[in-house]
Amino acid sequence: MATKVIHIAKFFYDSTVHANFVESLWKTHGKECLTIVPDHACLKDSRTDGVSNFRYPYVFRFFLMTRTILSFFRIYIARVITPEDYLFCRTWVSDGLLGFLFKQTMGLRYTVLVRKTDLYFYYKKFFFYRPLFRLILSRADRIAFISVSLEQSFHAWPELKEFAQKSRIWPNGIDDFWHKNFIEFDLDDKTARRERKEILFVGRFDVNKNLNLVFNAVSSIKNDIPESKDFILKYEQE
Repeated sequence: MATKVIHIAKFFYDSTVHANFVESLWKTHGKECLTIVPDHACLKDSRTDGVSNFRYPYVFRFFLMTRTILSFFRIYIARVITPEDYLFCRTWVSDGLLGFLFKQTMGLRYTVLVRKTDLYFYYKKFFFYRPLFRLILSRADRIAFISVSLEQSFHAWPELKEFAQKSRIWPNGIDDFWHKNFIEFDLDDKTARRERKEILFVGRFDVNKNLNLVFNAVSSIKNDIPESKDFILKYEQE
């Protein structure tokens, strides 16, 4: 049986980033890639193109271990995963715990993607689960981060420094539209420097979106290109 890459993504229904990623995977890889969604938000157990949903009762959303064990047995019984498959857990805790269970029972290899919620909510506040969370990392092949700053924050915890050898930076994918409309800008070209350039921020005005980095980048540009002008951010509530 051919090997598949199985993405476990509990937050598929909570984030357009996850949903768009899954859609892109299906278009690119087809049946070689499958996304499993264990979540209370599923209307029912179902399978669509590239996605298998496994629903658990809403009340279990507040109980990490209960919902994970329940999801594990439902996925195991459905036989959508084979020993030849590889697991990519889209979060360290919610998805990584499932990856760990399949590693222990079926010997599957897996990678975990660490996100801010994993580090600043689960690991910081669920201190009684920390040995288990570290066990998830110790059994993983790779530990991925979407940014350098998050990786640095992760390794700032003394007990997490031992996982540095497994760390990799794998940012969220960029849509093909942006690749096809890439603009090269030569800072040494005085003519190009006089042409109007605009900085566009796409996203919510949210502290978690790190808008301060955009402001800092503009300050740096003004230092390198004195003739550059300030920019204006416009926001309209739908």
